[in-house]
Amino acid sequence: MSKAIALLRSQLDLRPVRNTSLIEIGVWSQRPEEAAEIANAIAEAFREHRIKQHELLVCRKREILESDIKNQESKIAAVQASLDRLRKELGITDERARQEAGLVTPNPNEGPYWSKRRELEDILRYRSKLSQELLSEEQASRLTTAGLIEIIDRATPPMRPLRPNKPLNIALGMLGGAILGLFAALATWIISRLVKRRGSLAG
Repeated sequence: MSKAIALLRSQLDLRPVRNTSLIEIGVWSQRPEEAAEIANAIAEAFREHRIKQHELLVCRKREILESDIKNQESKIAAVQASLDRLRKELGITDERARQEAGLVTPNPNEGPYWSKRRELEDILRYRSKLSQELLSEEQASRLTTAGLIEIIDRATPPMRPLRPNKPLNIALGMLGGAILGLFAALATWIISRLVKRRGSLAG
């Protein structure tokens, strides 16, 4: 596996497209069909990896929200039980108990009941907010996953090889040969001059 990964890395050329969110995947191979197949497989694997990462993040958010909702439901049950006990103790009628806590002018002895009612209403509002947030998160997740990452242009085998670039290699070889020839001629000329000068001095 390590050798396969090293070989694959030596064949890869990954480049971000400037001023975009695109990534260009290049693969070099002796066989054009193999290069296109590898490039497309890498694109698909990257797409699946990103989708799985997104789904894992969404799952964690959902678990947190669901846990919070369960905690609020436990609080609601506890507060509701206290309310039922207080209503019986204080003799609050069903009609009066159905009114909103903010719209009632409590009697002096009813203070604990309406205080507990306001607490219950706050918890209910918070639980409703959490439920709405969970629903919105699920809807957004479905929409985001569909367009999270997209393969714009699939790889196809090229018509002609990109590597090695034979015309460029020939041109560079000719240029390098010309430069080496020039240096060799210059060195020969300098050496011949030095030999002549030493010969004249010796004579």
